[in-house]
Amino acid sequence: MKANVGTIDRVLRILAGVVLIALTLTGTIGLWGWIGLVPLATGVFRFCPLYPLLGMIITFYALFALLMMLNLKQSLTEEYAQSAWLNKRLAA
Repeated sequence: MKANVGTIDRVLRILAGVVLIALTLTGTIGLWGWIGLVPLATGVFRFCPLYPLLGMIITFYALFALLMMLNLKQSLTEEYAQSAWLNKRLAA
């Protein structure tokens, strides 16, 4: 197994994995945060099996974009719930 994850990519993967796992353990995010095991493992072992299949740039950034979209969806839902609550209070 030849290493195909560079130094910056490796650091970002490990950091993202640790953050996601920590947020899951603290209950800040749901169980989907355990997906952080994937970037953590690929960063530690310096090998991503999807890189040869899909192209090096696509896989890491696609995973990052997916995680950001999930987080954005959760944030927007929480903001909408808060604003709806506030609007009801102000209208009363």
